[in-house]
Amino acid sequence: MADPLPTTAFDVLAHPVRRRLVRHLHDYEERSIAVDDLATALAGRVSNGAAATRTPSSAERLEIELHHLHLPKMADAGVIEYDRASHRVVVREIGPVYDVLRRTVPLEPAAERCE
Repeated sequence: MADPLPTTAFDVLAHPVRRRLVRHLHDYEERSIAVDDLATALAGRVSNGAAATRTPSSAERLEIELHHLHLPKMADAGVIEYDRASHRVVVREIGPVYDVLRRTVPLEPAAERCE
C-alpha cells in the first residue's frame, strides 16, 4: 500500500493560505493558538516591502475563511486539532507536512498575502 502522507500533504498544501499556515504553525513555539490571533498574524504579512495594512476587515475575513475552510481541512488530514467551540488550534503532526512543503514548494515571496 502506498504511503498516504504525500497525498495528504499535497492536499493540505494546495492552497497558499494553508501553506502559510503550515509555515506559521511550524515556527510557532506554543502548541495551541486562538484562531483570531492566527488570522491577525497571517493577515499582517509584509506586502511589497512594506508592512501590510492590518485592517479589522482583512483579519476578520481571513478568520472566517480559516474557520470554515482551511482549519477543518487540516484537522481532517490530522495535521492539527481544531476546536470550533473554543476557536483554538492545537498543532499535532505539522512536521511531516512542513517537510514536504519545504522540499517541494519554493519559499513564497514576502509580498504575497493570504487574501
